[in-house]
Amino acid sequence: YGTFSSVKALHPAIIPPENTVRRNSEVIRRFYKPSNKIEYKSLADSRVLLIPTMYQQNYLYGPKHAYETEKYYQWHRSIEKCVPSLTIKMHPKTRIEPSFDCNVDYRQLETCISEYDVLVLDYFATSAVLAIFSDKPVIYFNIGLRTMDGEFHRDLESRCTLVNVDFEENWDDQILLGLSEYESEKKTCSNVELAKYALCDHDEFSMSKVIIDIITS
Repeated sequence: YGTFSSVKALHPAIIPPENTVRRNSEVIRRFYKPSNKIEYKSLADSRVLLIPTMYQQNYLYGPKHAYETEKYYQWHRSIEKCVPSLTIKMHPKTRIEPSFDCNVDYRQLETCISEYDVLVLDYFATSAVLAIFSDKPVIYFNIGLRTMDGEFHRDLESRCTLVNVDFEENWDDQILLGLSEYESEKKTCSNVELAKYALCDHDEFSMSKVIIDIITS
């Protein structure tokens, strides 16, 4: 998606592609609200939405994919203790039904995201992309499940409060430190620089053309 090309691919293809085509993310194009004035809001006066990934149970594979369900659940209980007015957005494909003292939102993210003031992330997938392309302030707890391109990491730091978490150390202390950093920054940020990761000037991809090319090759 988009026009972005990494200067150096972290894991380049074993066989380089003959060509690369660019396409728009239709989800982002529908949802995107470009803004240079996304203002931070006090957590005490905000409706805060935590948007985690799914609880995997034993469906684990590869590094940097997921933590064990019980560990990931306890991490969210720590966030619940530390964040006022928290609601957790349950992943639609989650494999357990966890219990929380705070509110839980089961709706589609596109439906409910506008009702919240501050968004909290700990994993990068579709939901996180929707969050950073929204016009809401974002806190991203980096718990070590994603390796990011350097340029994207810098753009993410400009877009939100990025808190690196050592999962082997005390969670509460690190969460509270991250929340304090968010409150002290009081910054106005922008999501405009992110467009290159999802949108392009000319959509070059056509599924019908791909199918025809396969048939005729």
